[in-house]
Amino acid sequence: MIVYSKKLMQFINEIKNTVRGILIREVGLRVTVDRFYDRMQRSSYPIHVVIFNDTNQLGYFDAGFYELGFNE
Repeated sequence: MIVYSKKLMQFINEIKNTVRGILIREVGLRVTVDRFYDRMQRSSYPIHVVIFNDTNQLGYFDAGFYELGFNE
């Protein structure tokens, strides 16, 4: 189980809202609360954001888990 502070949860929600906006306005995809659909509306993918602490890395994308990671 991952536990975040209220401030980090707020940061995660801001990132998710930004990602949703980009997927809707700039990419033109259908988006629900925590998922987005491909252009053919056949498959959906999660919008999964995690926060980590690392001095050598600002962020990452893990395709195996569909996970966006951002340095706090």
